[in-house]
Amino acid sequence: MSTAPSNSLHQANLTGGYALRRSQNWRRISYGYNWQNDSYAPISILQVRGNTPNPYNMMQQNGLPASSLNGQVETIHGD
Repeated sequence: MSTAPSNSLHQANLTGGYALRRSQNWRRISYGYNWQNDSYAPISILQVRGNTPNPYNMMQQNGLPASSLNGQVETIHGD
C-alpha cells in the first residue's frame, strides 16, 4: 500500500526455539498495525466553458460520505 493517500505500517516479529529430547521446535509470532487517515483527493475538477466555471464531480452524485478513510488494520499471526 504505497500510493496516495499516505499510510503507515508498523510490524513486530518474534522468533524462538526450544529443544525437547533431540527435536527442536520453532515458534514465531508477528503483530502488525496499519493505518490511513489522510484526506482524499478533491472530488471535483473545475472546468471552464467560456467565462462560466462548471464543476465536474468525479465521484458520487453527492460526494463521498467522509473526507478520509480513517481506517486501521491489525494483524496477528502465530505458528
